[in-house]
Amino acid sequence: MLQENTMPELLDCTDWRSFRLFLSDLEDAELDHVHRQLLSEIATRRDCETDVTRLFFSSLQTGDLETAQQTIRRERQARVQDRAQARPVSRAEENTSTSQPLK
Repeated sequence: MLQENTMPELLDCTDWRSFRLFLSDLEDAELDHVHRQLLSEIATRRDCETDVTRLFFSSLQTGDLETAQQTIRRERQARVQDRAQARPVSRAEENTSTSQPLK
């Protein structure tokens, strides 16, 4: 069975009332912390929405993030090896092209 990709529903009046009650029980310092946390979340969401890679990573579970990290590490290692193998060939080509007489 296919699931639709839908946005979560917005909070209803009851949910917002619960949130207001939660806030009313907080000390000033805790309320300031909640506000900073909200601002941080808003900034993170904006960044996430504008960066496709971050959007992708935000959809992954922790195990998948670890697999992605290992995959990126392997890709980097492969590129280092490819470059190391390409260097001797490039040097050999340079040496042969400079040692040939000009016509």
